[in-house]
Amino acid sequence: YSMTGWRLGYVAGAPELIERLARLQQNYMLSVTSFAQYGGAEALNGPQECVETMRRAFEERRKVLIEGLTGAPNIRFNTPEGAFYLFIDHRDTGLDSVTFCKRLLEEQLVACVPGDDFGPSGEGHIRISYATSTENCAEGARRIRAFLNNL
Repeated sequence: YSMTGWRLGYVAGAPELIERLARLQQNYMLSVTSFAQYGGAEALNGPQECVETMRRAFEERRKVLIEGLTGAPNIRFNTPEGAFYLFIDHRDTGLDSVTFCKRLLEEQLVACVPGDDFGPSGEGHIRISYATSTENCAEGARRIRAFLNNL
């Protein structure tokens, strides 16, 4: 529903799982803001055609990004099955995540998030978003590939 940053969601599952998740959630947040709750309710109860339109757009952007990066030197990645992020393993470059991101930004004007922001096992990875235009995804892939070719 393109409510990025609202931190609103729901889960469905077995009652014993839901009970455990509810206890866990209570320790992480007190409540979701009221505007996000009202917005979420409107999104779920309103027309749903936009969801399929957005899904197709993200699918196309993911395809363009993956096609543009497939075969680039010193990186590996799996095709994402949800959200709009690609988590790239760049350990073969020899750069740590922060250095990789800093140099990619300085040399090719592409912003990404260091994998170690997601915990110690994320080191050696970067996260890039494809929540932008298809054209930006194609250009971003071209610039990332150029960066990797120049290492």
